[in-house]
Amino acid sequence: MKTCNRCKQEKPLSDFFKNKKRYDGVATYCKTCQLEYQRERYADPESYRRRQMNREEYARRRKESGRKWYLKSMYNLTQDDYEKLYRTNDSKCWICSKEVNYYLHVDHDHSCCAGEKSCGNCVRGLLCHSCNSLLGHAKDDKQILLSAIKYLDFE
Repeated sequence: MKTCNRCKQEKPLSDFFKNKKRYDGVATYCKTCQLEYQRERYADPESYRRRQMNREEYARRRKESGRKWYLKSMYNLTQDDYEKLYRTNDSKCWICSKEVNYYLHVDHDHSCCAGEKSCGNCVRGLLCHSCNSLLGHAKDDKQILLSAIKYLDFE
């Protein structure tokens, strides 16, 4: 027996469509409510589209708030701090000066803070994905980077 989330009636599992993604293996609406929902959805596609846009707006806002939380918890930066850093170098990577149309990665000195999180005082700048990976793979070791320059000049 299971209670339908729409009509709130308790019904046997055979009255629900199968859904492998659910923990119990069946949908949340009973077959009757699911079919009624589908009829409503296709009868007025405009209202469905409005609901869909509201979901997209919700997802966008949630993504933004998640980004704010990530900046604060990982680097002790507010969104305003990030925006100041972003404007400082004209929204370009601080190493290659490439202009990007996505969020730049926050680069921090790993020798200052042990572990993944930063105190906020050791933030060096904002980098594109490639430059951030370059420093990460070189483990911030100047000798490795100088050796790479010598290698490139060897031609």
